Amino acid sequence: MRRLAMTSCSDPLFPWADEHLPTLSSALAAAGYHLDARAVVNAAATQPAERWDPQLRADLLNAAYADEQAVGIVDISGGNLANEVLPYLDWPLISSHPKPLIGYSDLSCVLGAISARTGQHTVLWNLLAGLRRGFDPLNHVLNAVICRPDRVITEPGITASEVLRLPWTGGNLRCFLKLAGTPYWPDVTGSVFLIESLGPSLRSIVGYLAQHSQAGTFHKVRAVAVGQLTRIDEAGQRATALEIIRHYAPGIPVVEVPDVGHSPDCAAVTLGTGIPSHP
Repeated sequence: MRRLAMTSCSDPLFPWADEHLPTLSSALAAAGYHLDARAVVNAAATQPAERWDPQLRADLLNAAYADEQAVGIVDISGGNLANEVLPYLDWPLISSHPKPLIGYSDLSCVLGAISARTGQHTVLWNLLAGLRRGFDPLNHVLNAVICRPDRVITEPGITASEVLRLPWTGGNLRCFLKLAGTPYWPDVTGSVFLIESLGPSLRSIVGYLAQHSQAGTFHKVRAVAVGQLTRIDEAGQRATALEIIRHYAPGIPVVEVPDVGHSPDCAAVTLGTGIPSHP
C-alpha cells in the first residue's frame, strides 16, 4: 500500500477534519493508499484552534518531503494562512527530494512557490473530490502524468489541444496573488494562467485582476483559463466576470475550464513550467 504524507499549511485543519478524515482514509485505503495523518493529528493536540505556529506547519511539509517512504504529499487545509510557511521551508531539502504535492485553494501560494523555487510540478486538487470523482487523478499524479481538466471551452486565438499542451500556472485568484512581490513568484511567461475562486465578490476580483494587470501578468501569459468562480457563478454574474477578465487581459485568449475549482467533484490540474524561476 502506497503511503501519502499529510500536511496542514493553511488554517487549522481540526476540528473540521474530524468529520472528513475517516471517510477519506477509508476510501484511499480501498484505492491502495495509506494516508498518514499522524503528524497533523499530533500537531492539532498542541496548537491553538485559531492559528498553528507557522514554523511547525512548515516543518510538517519539510518532513513530508524528507520522508523516503511517502510517495506523495497531500494537504486539504485551506483558508488564509498558507503563505506564512514560505520563509520557513527548507528549499535545498525540497529541491533534492522531489515528490508530488497536492493541495487546493489557499495552497495555491505554496504550490506556486515550490514550482518557482525548485522547478517541480505541483497539483491543484482537493483530494476530498476523490470521494466523488475517484482517485484516478491521484494515480496519474504519482505516475508523473500531467493532469488537465476534462472540459476546455475555447474562443478564437487558441485551440483546446494547445491549452492542454502548454504549462499551467496560477490557481486560486486571491491566494496565488499573495506571491506578488516576493521571491516566490513563478515565471508565468507563455503559460496558461488559471483563475478560480470561491468567495470573493465581483468587486473583489476586479481588484485582484487590476493588480495582476499592473504587475504585468497578462502581458506574459499565452491564455487565461477561468475555472469556477463559485459565489460569482451562484449570483449569475459569470458573464460580467468574464468581460472584466477580458478587459484586463486584452488580446489574450480566455478559455473556460468548468471542472476546476471548489466543487466537490473538481478536476485536478498540474501546475508549473518545470523550470525554476529563482535560484
